[in-house]
Amino acid sequence: MPSTGNQFRTAKIKSEDGMLYLYTGDAEHTGGGEWSRTVDIKINTNSLIEWKWAVHDSGDYQFWIRIGFNNHRSIYYNASDSKAPGLYRGERYVPYRGEKYRDREGRLRFFPSITLLIGIPRNKWMISKRSIANDYKQSYGDLPDNFRITEITIGMMDDSRVKVNEMGIEYIKIFNCL
Repeated sequence: MPSTGNQFRTAKIKSEDGMLYLYTGDAEHTGGGEWSRTVDIKINTNSLIEWKWAVHDSGDYQFWIRIGFNNHRSIYYNASDSKAPGLYRGERYVPYRGEKYRDREGRLRFFPSITLLIGIPRNKWMISKRSIANDYKQSYGDLPDNFRITEITIGMMDDSRVKVNEMGIEYIKIFNCL
């Protein structure tokens, strides 16, 4: 992975040159966060997602991409040697379990999310590609009508006090093949 150098020494998640990085500076520092973008992308049976990512000096870390859909369901693409997607509440780690939302009548609803383990990013840029439609069908069943991606979130967290855990994602692309 290209080194981020000293410019990220005090950073959690930073964006530079179109890339998103997490670099906590040294092994004693931990932290991270999420980057999220609201989108409106129509999905068909041939839709693919592709991303380019890398991790250096991996220890206790999280690295994942969440695709949220217009039916309140989601798929997490998680580095297979990292923790499950989640967050800290105080000192306690709480994994994400699903999507909460209010229906038209104002009732609180919940759909469990699906986490797929997608290889181990290495100390070099790697490209991963998945069929969104196939992953959705295997997890939830048939694709709904007017199916859309409404949010893309990237999560990076360095929990190790032994390793530095420098990680980055260069791009995410959604292809609607015919």
